Amino acid sequence: MVGGPVDDRARKRLRRLLIQRRVREQREEAAQRLFGLLPSSNSSAPSEIETARKEAQDYIVDLVRRARRRLIFVDPFFGPREVRLFGLQNPHGDVTPRILTGLLGLRTLSVGVQGFQVQQGLQLIADLKGLETQLGRRTPVVRIMPGQDQSIIHDRYLVIDDEVWHCGPSFNELGERLGLIIKVPNPMQIRLMIARVWLASQPLSQGSPPSAEEEA
Repeated sequence: MVGGPVDDRARKRLRRLLIQRRVREQREEAAQRLFGLLPSSNSSAPSEIETARKEAQDYIVDLVRRARRRLIFVDPFFGPREVRLFGLQNPHGDVTPRILTGLLGLRTLSVGVQGFQVQQGLQLIADLKGLETQLGRRTPVVRIMPGQDQSIIHDRYLVIDDEVWHCGPSFNELGERLGLIIKVPNPMQIRLMIARVWLASQPLSQGSPPSAEEEA
């Protein structure tokens, strides 16, 4: 019989599926993303952590590749690794990545190419000099925020053209712990703040970041 209980159940099921799809599409289009793993029996497994880290990095790279005019990273701990992971991922010739990082992060030690520990600031200077021959004007421009060991900007930001994204975790630990990136509703205010700090910051090209002993 047409219009009987079977048809009603089918219509309800179809309506429910359509609602679920709409909710899923809205979630995917939302201007935010939660990184990391929720607590579970497998949340501490190395493979799960690596998967979460890769998913977070891929999300940032997708944002970076959208930039056509402006690409700025703001993170007190943005170093050589993050330059390679994110700063070199934009394919457009008119985009010169700009990076605001902090002195404390640049003073930390990391393992260099030959296995020796090297100051991140020195490693970053060497990396950028090598990239200049390959990229020319597209080589990332790095500046050190005012504030010495306490950078004047505490939060992390990613500027994509006219958009500004606020990132809870540092770019060097994306996906390792729970954290959120979200597009801010008033980007102009943040962009003006970043522009003022950029003008007051020190170019990394002026030399390696001084040690605490040298400043004393």
